[in-house]
Amino acid sequence: MKQTNTRAPTYFKINSPLTIRRDLLKSALYTVKILKSHRKFTSTKKDKEKERSNLFKTLRETNKAIREFKKTLPVIKGQKPKEEDTKKTSTTIRKPRKIKSRRKPATKHDQLKQDLFHIESKLKELEI
Repeated sequence: MKQTNTRAPTYFKINSPLTIRRDLLKSALYTVKILKSHRKFTSTKKDKEKERSNLFKTLRETNKAIREFKKTLPVIKGQKPKEEDTKKTSTTIRKPRKIKSRRKPATKHDQLKQDLFHIESKLKELEI
């Protein structure tokens, strides 16, 4: 036969439920603010990486246009070419690293805003 652990429920008396509830709501509010700041940080980081990749792309295009422009310039007789022109310049442009985005859909953001508003309204009710 199986023995089941049947215990009677345990009840506790809370002397000041209002303060505990207020503390819980304040901690929930603090958590939501931290989540907001984290989301802002990650979105800023993603935007920074996007702008950086655009910068490198623009630099490559600019260097390519300068090389093509130098090729189209006429050569003046009697003038020795500079060492820079004769040497093959190899400019290495590092490719930007891909960052894995852990950004959540906008619906979560809206949900957090609603939760924040709800918590703040309950906190105001408790302080009255």
